[in-house]
Amino acid sequence: MIDGISEILSLEFRWVLVGSLFITFSISKLYRNRARKARLHDREIHRTDENIVMILARLLTAIPLFMGVFAYMIHPEWMAWAHLDLPVWVHGVGTAMVILAVPMGYWIMSSLGDNVSETIYTRHGQKLIQHGPYRWVRHPLYTNGMMLFMGAGVGAENAFIILFTLITWAGIYRLVIPQEEAELLERFGEDYKEYMARTGKLLPQLRSSEPEAAANGKTGF
Repeated sequence: MIDGISEILSLEFRWVLVGSLFITFSISKLYRNRARKARLHDREIHRTDENIVMILARLLTAIPLFMGVFAYMIHPEWMAWAHLDLPVWVHGVGTAMVILAVPMGYWIMSSLGDNVSETIYTRHGQKLIQHGPYRWVRHPLYTNGMMLFMGAGVGAENAFIILFTLITWAGIYRLVIPQEEAELLERFGEDYKEYMARTGKLLPQLRSSEPEAAANGKTGF
């Protein structure tokens, strides 16, 4: 059980988490709706168009992760069985990660604009963009999502949320990104090969590079 200072920190963090998730998902919803309206006459690609392995992988990771986070926000005692005793400064790091995910989410979505896609597949009219976080990272939306949920797990001091965040990260890295990049290579060819050579998948490369045209428009998960 958590009590005293830990209980106060938990209450404050829950409000931070609720607010950050609400704002982040609202931003995402806004840009997704704008993108749909901008391509009303195009055939929309839905997640149900993906192969069964991809659909099952999303369900088996996303559902437990979201349920764990929402259970914690509603009533922390429901998730107390997975509580970790972490130093206060670590809790602070988790809080900072959750807060940082909000402006990062806006930066990513505003950089994509109407170039938003919810699946691993490229769509008609998919563009290459050359500004925002895609200048350095090919899949910053996944990076930001992982930061948000890892921050949730660390701030909540909850092993279950941390574990499923790591499982989700591994699934995205091993299953989702390779299929997305195969689609993007088929669509954009040498331009995307050059882009891959100078950018990182989820984090910027350590070596410096000149600004170049770049970006995929994936927003799956």
